[in-house]
Amino acid sequence: MASWDSMTPANRRKLQGGKLKNYLRKEIIPYHPHYRKHAESLKRIRSVDDFTRCFPLTQKKDILGHAEDFVLQPTPSGILRNDPLKLVSAFLRGRGSVAEMRRQIELEYRDAVYTLTTGRSTARTPFVFSAEDLNGFVQTATRRAFILLGLPAGTRGVSVFPVAVHLAHVFVVEGARAVPAPVIPLVGLSTEQRIAAVESLKPVVLFVVPSYVERLVTLAQLGGKDFSSVTHVVVGGGGISQVQRERIQQALRNMGSTDPVIVSSYGFTEARMAFIECVEGARQNLNVGYHLFPDLGIMEAVRIFESSGGVIQTVESCEEGQEGELLWTPLQGHGSVVLRWRTGDFARIEESPCPACGRSVPRIIAPIRRRSSDMVKNIKGTLVDFNNAIELFNSDNAVLAWQLSIDELAGEERVSVFAALRDGEDEKSAAQRLRISFKIQTEVSIDEFIVEPYEKVIERLGIDTELKERLVLDNRAR
Repeated sequence: MASWDSMTPANRRKLQGGKLKNYLRKEIIPYHPHYRKHAESLKRIRSVDDFTRCFPLTQKKDILGHAEDFVLQPTPSGILRNDPLKLVSAFLRGRGSVAEMRRQIELEYRDAVYTLTTGRSTARTPFVFSAEDLNGFVQTATRRAFILLGLPAGTRGVSVFPVAVHLAHVFVVEGARAVPAPVIPLVGLSTEQRIAAVESLKPVVLFVVPSYVERLVTLAQLGGKDFSSVTHVVVGGGGISQVQRERIQQALRNMGSTDPVIVSSYGFTEARMAFIECVEGARQNLNVGYHLFPDLGIMEAVRIFESSGGVIQTVESCEEGQEGELLWTPLQGHGSVVLRWRTGDFARIEESPCPACGRSVPRIIAPIRRRSSDMVKNIKGTLVDFNNAIELFNSDNAVLAWQLSIDELAGEERVSVFAALRDGEDEKSAAQRLRISFKIQTEVSIDEFIVEPYEKVIERLGIDTELKERLVLDNRAR
């Protein structure tokens, strides 16, 4: 990665073009059921510019109900026809045994681990990793993340991410084996048991979701626990505000941690990897963004123009620093593969060297905002961007955890907020302040503001049972 860290954008794009061309010809064209129909146009691609100029986007509607068509599916005869050296290599590794050669090929391509996309349960789609994926790009990306965090080999970590089909679990637990660094998953334990495990295991880094980590460290602090070993907290599965960072840092300092840093991450199931915020930027409270891995994939920011019926008319690449929708294309890997995937997330991409650490790899600059139907909804005749609600509640010093629910009762739409507040906060004052701020930002009123115990709000969010925190629930008939 060192050479990519100091490469000029022009050289980086040239090398990416070579990797893309090779990947399309050796893996996608011959073995990918969905993209095989684009074989002729894919064969003409010689560079990243060729690809981004003419290849169509892949959307959720393309893959919904057809997930198996996005998994590479080679056969021995197909490999013999398209890449005979691969069979020869597998034959030699199998010491001349045809059966062992087949096993080697199966290890490279057969499904080994499944993850599920987030969102409505009816629309959740499986994305799979082969064994070679886990031993290849997953471990490479995780090893890079540890380097970016400044964590040496042997670093002990603890994961409090939810169920094992979550991308974050695969990334930090499976991937960390290549660091090598043991990351222990604390799935299925109570908060008290997790606090005891952290104190006993003495990890250097915690991997957690933002709504849960603050409660974890607050309760540990109240119990007089020793978290002095923890120097890094990596949050994933949602955004985190500066107010939340400061509260977590203070709680850790009170438990003996020196100079703890809170680092955000950005990942999505379809990429099958995650990207880490620059740790030096996080230390300095600078928004310098998330470092990408340009040899593992191409991230684009584009402007998409659609018809009133949702049909894509044109796609234009954004200028550097201009906000656009993020598209993802991997440059290696088997299992589930999507090209020019519409993430539904909007952000800026910077190519210039990072002002905090000096690396020249591209960076996604926060805020990263979702503009999908999950986050932009019509409420009471008003189009509301709930990214603003997330920022509002996460940045309020009184709020520990919250959930917003949209319901329809007797033909009327109602907005309810369930919130857990910090000890000593005046409930009436906090509710009034948040009602006013929400109305100003969204032009919609909160009908009910209900203060509940933290544990009840966490249960609502589904921290231990869902693939993603359920911050905004739309319970209206669809």
